[in-house]
Amino acid sequence: MKQQTAVEFYRQELSALVSLRETKYKTEQEIFKQANEMFEQQIINARHNGRQDLRDNGAMYREDKQYYNETFKSE
Repeated sequence: MKQQTAVEFYRQELSALVSLRETKYKTEQEIFKQANEMFEQQIINARHNGRQDLRDNGAMYREDKQYYNETFKSE
């Protein structure tokens, strides 16, 4: 089974939310926040996997997280 992308997760959860309008277990904001967290980790993992043999993993992870923040986070 393939890994679910953040966009697929968001779509699935939003569909479930719409069908459960009266009982809202999750708010749209909670679903969006979780999808954003998944997206962030997927970008970091993809960048990390492409550079795996360059340096020690701790330093690379910090650089990958910094890359995500500089590229995708708005201030």
